[in-house]
Amino acid sequence: MSYVLGDTDADAAERAREQAYAQHSGATAIATLERVWNTDLSSFDPDGPLPDFDPVLDGPEVSQGRVKHVKDPVATAQRWREIAKAENLSIRDLVVRESPRFAFVGSADTVAQKMNQYIQERAADGFILIPTVVPGGLDEFVDTVIPRLQEMGVYPDSYPAEDPTLRATMELNEYRPATEWSQARADVRHAATNGQEA
Repeated sequence: MSYVLGDTDADAAERAREQAYAQHSGATAIATLERVWNTDLSSFDPDGPLPDFDPVLDGPEVSQGRVKHVKDPVATAQRWREIAKAENLSIRDLVVRESPRFAFVGSADTVAQKMNQYIQERAADGFILIPTVVPGGLDEFVDTVIPRLQEMGVYPDSYPAEDPTLRATMELNEYRPATEWSQARADVRHAATNGQEA
């Protein structure tokens, strides 16, 4: 889960916008378009309009070693041109708009409430946090969102004193050394072999 926090929801939205543009330089925007158009677009201005021609479908891939995320480049290019024209977007603006969004954007209260909603509605059973700013992005989350989750009673504010391990917290079986597992597998193989011969 990626997130952007702010003092208010509006502040967080502005921070998210700034971070999105920081993540998509002009060169990044052109490279993103090249993967769809399968054409060298280095002569295009990232602050200018999208190419008015369709993507190249045959021929070698311009972007080697990249996974193709677009199933229909021509339809995608057409849709992007329509969006860019309707909203007066440059190449870079369009790439930022069409790039994956941050999962949660808002004040600490808003983000905590949204996370709790997902858990309560069983849309998620936990989150892996991906700070958008490193280092320090996780610190802000811990300092602001975690206390709100604790106030809601959905995040522990303490742990048992009897030396809890992750294994114990998750109520897993006690640790068994690898040698025990090796012996157990060998015993099963031996029993199976003897059973087949009988």
